[in-house]
Amino acid sequence: MKRCPRCNQSFDATNDFCLNDGTRLVVDSASQETFLFPRGINMPTSAGVSPRTSGSQWVTFAIILVLAVVAVGFGVAFFMSKERENEKSDTNTRPTATPEATRAVAAVTPRMTPVPPPPSLPLSMTQQPVTVNSPRDGFLALRSEPNHRSGSQLRRIPHGTALMLGACVPNLQTIDGRKGRWCQVQYEGETGWIFTAWIR
Repeated sequence: MKRCPRCNQSFDATNDFCLNDGTRLVVDSASQETFLFPRGINMPTSAGVSPRTSGSQWVTFAIILVLAVVAVGFGVAFFMSKERENEKSDTNTRPTATPEATRAVAAVTPRMTPVPPPPSLPLSMTQQPVTVNSPRDGFLALRSEPNHRSGSQLRRIPHGTALMLGACVPNLQTIDGRKGRWCQVQYEGETGWIFTAWIR
């Protein structure tokens, strides 16, 4: 729009002079033409991207993020369920001792009743000189307990060795068809038990 500076009347922009007094028209700064875009055409933004397009991108990103979190959660739950199943299967496959197996083991296990050694007596009370008499084996075993089936062999006392008997077990026993009792002796610094069937 243009305006006459004298009569202050507005005219179309195609006119250059006032139709009333012929004064040259000037551009009316108060009135600015507004360009209207046709329907169906969006006004471009400074970045060249529609605001609606930017908002939809954020919605899409949020949906993808939620789906990723859900997928990770399902993966963790699946892994934990597999671990629990493996633990249960390991527990179920472990062999358990049945009463029949326990009884079978007890039946084949030999029962050995250890003979407790008698109370130690001072060697001076029952000292008696003896000599090892075992010519067939060549030695007499010095044992840690008064029993040839339990305890351990401490020394081999050669045939013909002189010893001094100490305390003896009162009851007689038979070993390899020979009767005798277990008595304490000391040999090479070791105190143990010998069977008197092989001494004289």
